Amino acid sequence: MLHYDKFTGGGLFTRIFDDVRRVQNFITGPLGMIFINASAVAFIGVVLVTLSPWSTLIALLPIPITFAAVLEVVKCELTMGTLIAFTLYMWQFCGPIFGLVENVVP
Repeated sequence: MLHYDKFTGGGLFTRIFDDVRRVQNFITGPLGMIFINASAVAFIGVVLVTLSPWSTLIALLPIPITFAAVLEVVKCELTMGTLIAFTLYMWQFCGPIFGLVENVVP
C-alpha cells in the first residue's frame, strides 16, 4: 500500500496506460512481423517443393552449411575472416548452379 501512496491517481493511471501501450506496440509490431515473415517462408517453401523438389534441395543446400560455419564462429573455433572467405568460396561453387537453374526455370 505504501508503494501506491507515493503516486497520485493521475500518475498511476498514466503509468498503467503507458505499459499497456508498450505491450500493444510489441504485439502489433515485431511479433506481427515475425508471424507474417514465418508464414511467407512456409508458403514459399511449399510452393518450391510443389514445383520442383530437386531445385528446392539445390537452392536450400547452402543453408545448413552456413549455419554450421556461423556456429563455429560463435564457439570461437573459426575466425570471421575465414567465414567470409568460406562464404565467397561457396558463392563460387553455387554461382554456376544458380545460373543453370535460371536457364532451366522460365
